[in-house]
Amino acid sequence: MKNPLVFIAAIDHPLVGERVTVGDLIKESFVAREEGREPSRRWMRFLKLSLAILDVENTPIQRFWYLVHLKEKRLSAVAETFRNFILDKAV
Repeated sequence: MKNPLVFIAAIDHPLVGERVTVGDLIKESFVAREEGREPSRRWMRFLKLSLAILDVENTPIQRFWYLVHLKEKRLSAVAETFRNFILDKAV
């Protein structure tokens, strides 16, 4: 499943709408999402309304998510439903 990595900024940031180079980013402060923490739906809605994706050269960085499980192990009904959901959404 594709997982594009992008840079985002506040919608009123001076770099929004500009073609940005890596050199431009060196001058900026960054906040990174904490590993293993999922934001709440309310927080995600707020972020979508207040952030913009920056047009940075050589982005998005295309990464992929992989779904694996032991072939010999039978998945629970919930796990099988989740697996099917993910596979249906993967394009």
